[in-house]
Amino acid sequence: MLHTKEAVDDLLTTDELAKITGLAVITLIHWRGEKRGPAYVRLGRAVRYEREAVAQFFSEHRSAA
Repeated sequence: MLHTKEAVDDLLTTDELAKITGLAVITLIHWRGEKRGPAYVRLGRAVRYEREAVAQFFSEHRSAA
């Protein structure tokens, strides 16, 4: 189990994830609405993505080509 600070440091905002992946913020918002994309955590109105969940999502959608 992660300590609280480590757990918080492991979370990305939608803006941070968009910058890291090169995806548009609106794409991530649409994916959430469509229940696609990386798993996320909702803390009140705030949405956060765990780095591990993001890595898993992209690993699962990797092309074999």
